[in-house]
Amino acid sequence: MLQSALILFLFLLVGRLNKVDAACTPSAGGNYTISASCAFTGDNGVDSGTGTSNTAVLTIASGQTLTVSASQNLGFGSIANSGSIIINNTAGVKNLPIWMIDADADGYPATTTQYVQASAPTNGRRRNLMASVTATDCNDAAYATDNSCYAQGYYYGQGYYYAQGYYYAQGYYYGQGYYYAQGYYQGCYLQYWCCTYSHGTFCGTDCGPPYC
Repeated sequence: MLQSALILFLFLLVGRLNKVDAACTPSAGGNYTISASCAFTGDNGVDSGTGTSNTAVLTIASGQTLTVSASQNLGFGSIANSGSIIINNTAGVKNLPIWMIDADADGYPATTTQYVQASAPTNGRRRNLMASVTATDCNDAAYATDNSCYAQGYYYGQGYYYAQGYYYAQGYYYGQGYYYAQGYYQGCYLQYWCCTYSHGTFCGTDCGPPYC
């Protein structure tokens, strides 16, 4: 009888250890409730507060399980546990803030790596300040709240219409164009010519009489 009970216990334990839980998906900042068994991806957790203080609450609902994997660090402010937690012996469950690298402070991190530690890493900002924890910055050296980069676009940087374009820099209408710099409508007033007749010499322009 005892042997049968032990075999059943081991069977259930192995089944639980082999089960792959869904990923826990907290927002960048604030409290989070685990309403279905899950496991965080990488160093992760819940984050709220400023400086080095984390006030975020991680709630585990009744009947649900949080799994903290090997070598993983879980950050939180406090835990309200009505379920269960499985913690690997190499994992860390820490009342510490969570940081991400955001050098230009626009809310988009350079990578998706999170740091559960007391002090900020180089160029680190609190995770709860991020606009996204999954979308990385297209250029972490250039502030852009819409995460858009316009370094060499056609319309501004090296484009046809402005920098080297037909309409402004070397274009027909402005830079070397027909209408302004060397054009018929502006330049012609400066291009005087003269015609000599038996009754005298007359000077004019291409824009109006007299004509030769």
